Amino acid sequence: MFLDIEEPREKIGDVVGIYLIAPTESNLSQIENDLSYRLYDYTWINFLSPCPDSLLEAFAFNIGKLGSQDSILEINDTFINFFAITDKLFSLEINNAFVKMHNDANINYIAQGIYAVLRVINVIPIICFDKTDDVGERVAFQIHLIFKNAFEQGEINTVEVNPYNRTLLVLLNRHLGMNSIF
Repeated sequence: MFLDIEEPREKIGDVVGIYLIAPTESNLSQIENDLSYRLYDYTWINFLSPCPDSLLEAFAFNIGKLGSQDSILEINDTFINFFAITDKLFSLEINNAFVKMHNDANINYIAQGIYAVLRVINVIPIICFDKTDDVGERVAFQIHLIFKNAFEQGEINTVEVNPYNRTLLVLLNRHLGMNSIF
């Protein structure tokens, strides 16, 4: 059974609640509410993308205050905040992306989405972008930071990475031509 996190739900006994959610404050607040009412015997929480530490720490603190931590079986960060259209084509499903892409929050969302795709296909790319394209440069830098943090935190096993098989990730603004990169 699939239930929207924002819709009212009734208590269901002998059931494990499995959440597949974006790591947002409102979603975690709703889970806290569900846990306070003990809607499910046990709970698995799966984030569509990595949850920021600050959100996770606040969530843990609130769950501890409620005394509901015993009903959480597992919390997972996943990398599935994109839509695979084919095995070689994906979409982040950002409406009006061309208009929104100059916002820092959207730059981060785009970088997280591209990072998710790269993690799923187990690739650490060589990133190229047009130096005259501010958005491409910012997305490339953000992807670099995400990979750097993942390496530093031990999330990526360097033994699994083949240094001779590197994918080229080319970030283009749609009004630019390929000639401006090379």
